[in-house]
Amino acid sequence: MHYYQFNISGYQNHTKHLIPIKDICYRRLLDGQYRHEIPIPIDAKALYRLIMLRDYVEHVQQILNEFFEFTNDDWINQRAYKEIKKYLPVKKNHWSLKLTKSQRCSIQAIRNATKINASLYWLTKDHKFQIAEFYFKTDIQTSETGIAHEFDYIIPLRGKVVCGLHVHWNLQVLSASKNRQKSSLLGIS
Repeated sequence: MHYYQFNISGYQNHTKHLIPIKDICYRRLLDGQYRHEIPIPIDAKALYRLIMLRDYVEHVQQILNEFFEFTNDDWINQRAYKEIKKYLPVKKNHWSLKLTKSQRCSIQAIRNATKINASLYWLTKDHKFQIAEFYFKTDIQTSETGIAHEFDYIIPLRGKVVCGLHVHWNLQVLSASKNRQKSSLLGIS
């Protein structure tokens, strides 16, 4: 999974008793389970390679005991497990799985080239920072509302009538569903 709903208040209420290193351990364990879509392995080498916290074995073990359940051969966080279980059938039907690797690479190469061609060479560091802020704004909107948000081009980079630029004044934050509805149409939502 590349995304999961994260409730900041709920997380802070459940983890406010943790010292910072244990908080880091917990987040890395959760992210590891979501990212790889499998339970946390019991094998110590695989576990510490997954979360990159070899020097904090005791803290990691305490977090596993508190927030994860030990099953046959691994550790699972019940909430993450349920969300992954709901997500897997959706993932299996994703349209991109019907494409070959070369087709997916071709689509991504066209997207990258379009973005490069739509970028202005004279943009200052401030302009680039303002573009980067849109990525940050999408994360904030997503976490505050619990609804997936994405940044979108007001004038699409590859529109049928006109092509927009990769600049901050051509960006907006939309919910993922509105962005799918808009697709590559021209207009402010």
